[in-house]
Amino acid sequence: MIDEWFVYVLTSDSKCVYKIGYSHCPEERLRIFQTYNPFLRIVGTIKFDDSNSAREHERKLHKRYKNYRAIKDRRVEWYLLPNELANELLKSLNPWTGETL
Repeated sequence: MIDEWFVYVLTSDSKCVYKIGYSHCPEERLRIFQTYNPFLRIVGTIKFDDSNSAREHERKLHKRYKNYRAIKDRRVEWYLLPNELANELLKSLNPWTGETL
């Protein structure tokens, strides 16, 4: 069995707050977060063969956007990103489509 893990990004229709996380099943994480905000959706994912690689990539993204945390606490994985940085983030997860906001 292949061990697939994903780094994912969630946002809502407002597209100003983004959640960067990693999970074996991003869709399940989305359902959990939709309990609090039913308008959330997955806007990008990237697949990894193991949890360590996914976690390391997630950490790099957290470090890259640390100055934009919604709450200034390193445990918070929600970010207030201006469109330019949100587009950069989405392109890093969807390089083959060039998808942006």
